[in-house]
Amino acid sequence: MAGVASVEFALQGKVGGVEISPKAVPFGLMTKFHQEVADLIAGSNAKAGLSEAVVEVREGSYALVLAIPETLAESFGADMKRLEAEDALGEVDPKRAEVIEKWQERARMETGLHYAVRSGSRRVFRTLTVTARSAYRRVSEPQWVEVEKYLMGEIVEAGGASKTNVHLRPRDSEGILIIDTSPKQLRDEEHPLFREKVLRVRGEQNLRTGELRKLKLIGFENYQPVFDEAAFARMTEAGAKAWAGIGDAAGWVRELRGGHDD
Repeated sequence: MAGVASVEFALQGKVGGVEISPKAVPFGLMTKFHQEVADLIAGSNAKAGLSEAVVEVREGSYALVLAIPETLAESFGADMKRLEAEDALGEVDPKRAEVIEKWQERARMETGLHYAVRSGSRRVFRTLTVTARSAYRRVSEPQWVEVEKYLMGEIVEAGGASKTNVHLRPRDSEGILIIDTSPKQLRDEEHPLFREKVLRVRGEQNLRTGELRKLKLIGFENYQPVFDEAAFARMTEAGAKAWAGIGDAAGWVRELRGGHDD
């Protein structure tokens, strides 16, 4: 999720029979909404800076539209993606989960009220809606298990001043995985950036979604995807000798199948 992506946080419906709009919104509700939007964006990152964010107030409801800071975009987008399932509240940042619970409780008390979080693209996350009928909840049984895996992909970033990690773009999925490393592991790996690598990692995987988190690098694996022309020639020659006495290979296979093509 790019840091410049605009996200809309909408307060909608009626309160006391009055339609909410930028021209008519209860002051207390508006104040709470502003703080809750800030908490939803920042999560548990108390030092997240939102003071410089430029906010647009959109017509049609009371909606705040702003670009998510780059430092928060990845965790925010991932949590909003998780909340596409209403039983995933226990899997998101606790501060963000608290905001969703407040919105849900308020929507149930004031049934004409509802909330929405919309991204500019469904590829980032689908619209999150909180109404009186919402059932966002925490699942008590553990959803994450420890795993050890091999990951293949392109390393697009590596290093870090205080915390060393690599950013891996997996070959078989979208998004970026952040994998903790030691400075020594990076120093020992020749040319890690912008090359396809195989990494052996340890971390946690969600049993329901397959999502990975808390990844730590065990080591880089030897991976050299080169075409061995000599080996291919040897295999071709061996195959040619094996089929040398069979003129019509397709006919021979059909005969083995009893004359049938299927």
